[in-house]
Amino acid sequence: MRLPERRSDSSALMKDKKNADKSDKRPERKELRKCFKCHKVGHLGKNCYKKYGNARNLQKAPKPAGEAFLCERDDRQDDQWLADSGPSAHMTNNKSFFLSYEPFNYSRPEVQVGNNVIIHAYGEGTINVKLGIHGL
Repeated sequence: MRLPERRSDSSALMKDKKNADKSDKRPERKELRKCFKCHKVGHLGKNCYKKYGNARNLQKAPKPAGEAFLCERDDRQDDQWLADSGPSAHMTNNKSFFLSYEPFNYSRPEVQVGNNVIIHAYGEGTINVKLGIHGL
């Protein structure tokens, strides 16, 4: 036999109180954040008046178009490949790697690479790859 569920007013009130607390805390959290540029409370570094002079200039501040990070390491050999299991096709820009190569007779197909850039393929063929781990 199952006992009927009981819902008390105190538990319902407690739920309402939890929801009320969340809405009250959000503005407080924003006001307690500290700027890493001027170390004052109430705004973030990206909105800091110190960077642009005053609050009026802050509205005129240029918005960044985007951010970029570049890292380059050039100690690889020209004929070295890096294994990647993610692509649906493997490509090279060195024709001498191909054992057999057939140029496309039709318009060059577009290939979307990992950073969403579109490149064109000029042909297809077969390449032998020697696999090794740590140069072995």
